[in-house]
Amino acid sequence: MITKEQYLEALTIVETYHKQLNLAIVRHSYDGKRILVNDWINENRPIPIRVYQALIHTEQYGKNKGKRTFTYMDEINMSDFISIRNVGVKAWRDFLKLAPDYA
Repeated sequence: MITKEQYLEALTIVETYHKQLNLAIVRHSYDGKRILVNDWINENRPIPIRVYQALIHTEQYGKNKGKRTFTYMDEINMSDFISIRNVGVKAWRDFLKLAPDYA
């Protein structure tokens, strides 16, 4: 059986670990809320057209044809972002300026 002191000690260790990592995923998953890309776009208008086009991109081929590349903000990563046609490093840098917590 785990005692209350052991639980609190473990919780302190986990919180310290999260602070050390300082990752967006840890920060945003802590409260259990995931932000939809559409909601983020509406809250942060105006945004550069390159960033907007990448965020609303739909897959053109394969089993995910017609589905959005990114549904939630915490799904966005550099490799998927810049692999979208006509979206490159400049758009990624613009995105980082707008949303540094999600990269």
